[in-house]
Amino acid sequence: MLGLLFPRELPDIRVAGTLAIFFVLVVAADLNPVVLAGGALVTVGTAINLTNAILFGPGWAVVLAAASVVVTELMLRRPWYKILFNSMGSVVWVGLAAMAYQAVHDPAAMPLGSYQNLAAILAYALVDFVFNSILVSLILGLSQRLSPFHVWGANLEGVILQFATMAPLGVLIAATYRQTSIVGAMLLVLPLIVVYVSFRTLQHLREQTLKTVEALADAVDRRDAYTAQHSEVVSEYCRKLAIKMGLPLQEVEAIVLAARVHDLGKIAVPDSVLLKPGKLDADEWETMQEHPSVGADILGKLWLYRRSREFVLYHQERYDGKGYPTGIAGDEIPLGARIISVVDAY
Repeated sequence: MLGLLFPRELPDIRVAGTLAIFFVLVVAADLNPVVLAGGALVTVGTAINLTNAILFGPGWAVVLAAASVVVTELMLRRPWYKILFNSMGSVVWVGLAAMAYQAVHDPAAMPLGSYQNLAAILAYALVDFVFNSILVSLILGLSQRLSPFHVWGANLEGVILQFATMAPLGVLIAATYRQTSIVGAMLLVLPLIVVYVSFRTLQHLREQTLKTVEALADAVDRRDAYTAQHSEVVSEYCRKLAIKMGLPLQEVEAIVLAARVHDLGKIAVPDSVLLKPGKLDADEWETMQEHPSVGADILGKLWLYRRSREFVLYHQERYDGKGYPTGIAGDEIPLGARIISVVDAY
């Protein structure tokens, strides 16, 4: 495959200069990826790889992709075997995707000048998506001892979003380069930067939301020396149990998020009730029983906890129906809530 892909001729000065510029852009992008919730990485280098495949064919697209991976990994001081694996992985998925584009496209038309070329772009995106996502899922799954299929499912939404935003920009950069020059094409780097900043902002928003809510939950735990770091311990055991049960990674993460803040609603319970050494009277017990609902109400306002909210709401329910706040029983209680309840009691 390497022999078929490697360019047989050196590029002219104009092409060499363009490749050099694109190389710098890809390395800069790969050094600053956005991490998805499932662990996969989003980089605007995806768009540049497609641009190279359209403009210069599979050979130079593969050379640029592999070289950028090697340089990026060296700068990050990764071990040699990771550099080798990641660079060969980029050769496979970029090479196959570029070959798919070349096999379908009409060289006489502009990148967006015919239905045939639109089909070629879709062929590139499909092959890149399939092989890229499979390799990433295998790597993350094996390294974290998770099902690669579950990892793939957890990252699917983000990967589709990446291709839906990056692929059109890659095509536009190629079309602009064909009609003008590298200077004109570089103007479209600005939308790439905007897309990257948007992804990065979403990542930061997710991280800050997690930190804020977890800090509130920790503050509740610290009110009682007996429960200090209780939520952290519960969330870790919930993760191990959910993975052992073979649940999808999205479900595991939703359960872990809920477990980490399952007692958040106790922020509304006064110390006189929360820290009372003896038995609670009827009014005090009624106040205590409100904490799952309070926690769920707080989380219900945050998109990040949209799946975790019900686990917090029902984590004090009992299988026999004698729990609270609603008294539901058996399989009516969401599985995530049952897992948290068992670990919380343990």
